[in-house]
Amino acid sequence: LVSATATMCAPFDRALGVEIIPSLHERAQLVADIWNASVAHKQPGFEDVGPLTFELADARHIDWQGEATTFVLVNAPCFDEPLMYTLSKQAAQLKPGTLFVSVGKPLRSEYFYLVDRVRLPANGLGAFGEPSDDVALLAAADDYERGLLDQEDEEASAAGLFTFYVYQRMVDDDDQDDNDSDYNNNNNSNIYKYYTFNNF
Repeated sequence: LVSATATMCAPFDRALGVEIIPSLHERAQLVADIWNASVAHKQPGFEDVGPLTFELADARHIDWQGEATTFVLVNAPCFDEPLMYTLSKQAAQLKPGTLFVSVGKPLRSEYFYLVDRVRLPANGLGAFGEPSDDVALLAAADDYERGLLDQEDEEASAAGLFTFYVYQRMVDDDDQDDNDSDYNNNNNSNIYKYYTFNNF
């Protein structure tokens, strides 16, 4: 349902969510049906916000990195290193200027620049979002991600915090001298001709 929330925050022409678990896809599709029937292009303030769709699929086997994509969010706390490697290789096909946010695991790609790294509490950990003692103890005891994160991020994860890695696709060497490129290192205002939102 992250895709639905993001759709409400920015004027995306189209938002696409990718879910591999059938029961979660079914629930997400119910939200999309309500959104598309009652909100998108209809409610005041949402005239420029497009439809929301979900695919029941494995993100490794569909084309989410096409020309229309300008923003990708990967909710990856439980993703292992081989999956992150595969997604990183696919992400390299995104056009320059595309933003890529990975939650919980860093992107492994030389084609992206790390713009920012933000830590936020996981949902439902405490009355005010703070980590509970039980969650912190469980996270500390579970070493499934040892070696995937740096020491600081491992400690944050053990404390119940998610790290949001914000990347931007860099210009390929071949495109550096292309005066017709939509991408400009100093001014991003003209990059986003339309918006697509992908969530795995």
